[in-house]
Amino acid sequence: MEFNKNFAFYLVIAIVVVSIIYILASALVHPTYSISVHLYNTSGAGLYPFNTTEFALVINNTGSSSVSDMLVGFYLDGSALHLYNASIPAHKSAVIYTNYTYTANGTYSFSAIADPGHVLDIPNEKSTVASVDMNVSQNSAAQPYSSMPNNNIAASYNFTLVQNTGPVFAKLASSYNVSMVNSFLVPNQTLMESILSSFYGTLNVMHGAVADYSNGARAYALWLQGTGGPAIINKIVGSFGYNSTAYSNGVTAFDLGNHSSLCTYFYGGWTRMVEYKSPSNSTCSSLNYTYTPTRSAAVYNAMNSSAHFLNYTGRFLYTNSSALGGSAGEDNSSMFASDIFQNRYGIFISYINKTSANNSAPGKCFGLLSNNSAVCSIYLQQVSGSNAPTALVKSEELTKNYRIELYSFVNSSEAVDAHLNAYDLIKALNVSQTPLLWQNAFNNTCSIPVNGISCKVMGFNYTSSTASINVTNNLNSSLRLNYDACYISGLQVNETINSTVLAHSSTTQAVKCYNIPIPLLSAVTSYNLYMNYTLDNQTHGVYGTLNVTNEGYP
Repeated sequence: MEFNKNFAFYLVIAIVVVSIIYILASALVHPTYSISVHLYNTSGAGLYPFNTTEFALVINNTGSSSVSDMLVGFYLDGSALHLYNASIPAHKSAVIYTNYTYTANGTYSFSAIADPGHVLDIPNEKSTVASVDMNVSQNSAAQPYSSMPNNNIAASYNFTLVQNTGPVFAKLASSYNVSMVNSFLVPNQTLMESILSSFYGTLNVMHGAVADYSNGARAYALWLQGTGGPAIINKIVGSFGYNSTAYSNGVTAFDLGNHSSLCTYFYGGWTRMVEYKSPSNSTCSSLNYTYTPTRSAAVYNAMNSSAHFLNYTGRFLYTNSSALGGSAGEDNSSMFASDIFQNRYGIFISYINKTSANNSAPGKCFGLLSNNSAVCSIYLQQVSGSNAPTALVKSEELTKNYRIELYSFVNSSEAVDAHLNAYDLIKALNVSQTPLLWQNAFNNTCSIPVNGISCKVMGFNYTSSTASINVTNNLNSSLRLNYDACYISGLQVNETINSTVLAHSSTTQAVKCYNIPIPLLSAVTSYNLYMNYTLDNQTHGVYGTLNVTNEGYP
């Protein structure tokens, strides 16, 4: 009996020990965890499209077991945006930072979830999920005229540029001095080139307006929608050494000197910038006015007053092109509209101006002429220091009341095609008025210092730098042209001809001319013209000249 009692006692002890060992082993093999997740963000009230919210995912391990490579997900409306792995010691926390940029208005539901696949044994699964809803408001209507006084405006225009078009225009302005491009960057062009270049890749759209006032003042307003903000503008303007004043309403004002000031702020989903130049001491921060939407209506009404004008502007672009923006404006005697578009060949700006006054005759064309001298195309020079492998071709037609222009920004190898295509596009408008004709400014000449042998320039191909030269033999004997050369001093390249010119006859030869300077330094380039020929069994070499009127010289 005593034996049975001892046996039972030891059996109970053994069962307890085994149970403890089992529990400990189970805890080691299948531990339970205590995890909680919190989701914080840096955004306050007033979110708009293209604003960015910074999020902090805080994961707390409040249990006694370490967590290794636990999956943590960041979700938008139930779809994973990012997945992370977190290793957290017991009684410690980890923080994961991420962000999201909104593309439209609406409600965005974000959540952070630890162990979304339920791999770990976490009794309180609700604590592994944290959520937040972010409400993104619709931008206010784009109305840059509301950022400037609307009274006593003598002339104005407004424009729209989408995505990277503004920064691209800043690059164009730094490479070419073109009034059409510069009009988007007034009044402080150098400053605006830097500002817009800094927004490359961050813009969705920008709207602007420019107004000239009867008292000599000028206002320039720019509204930008994108991931950048006023801080970018303030940093750029400050780098120019201008002093700034920050106001409690969020406006930062810069004194640009010479009665000019610039203000930046964010409101209604737009980064807004106003530059104001006044003959008085008024500044952008001290303007007091009540906005009435009459200015944009005045421009709109002017456009709609002419059916012909609307017809032309609506058709002045290439097919299969993407719109990049445009502009429109008016004053007491004229109105204009432009479209900016892009295709696989380049970027183009079409421009039509209608004036109530009569246009003057266009004058000389230092370029290519088409349509019986109605359309003139010139290559616009790059400013000093620029050597991009691109060409900006300006094609223009004038009538009594219309000025029609097309700017083609293409690869240099396609510059001639740009002229020909521009001519076709302008011709297709079928403007109701007779074109005013350009004068051909070219007067290419050549000379050979040999009695009885003369030359005449029949044409010059500016793309291949090749002259077409007619050589006339006024002698009584035949002569043989062996080779010739056309070059700037020091770069003579002889090209074989082997052509016989009979007595009192002529022949036309193509001569490659080397080293046209770029950018053009003068209206005329003078080449050395060398000709090697055989006459009466004697070989001679003579040096003459070839003068070429440079295409595109202003």
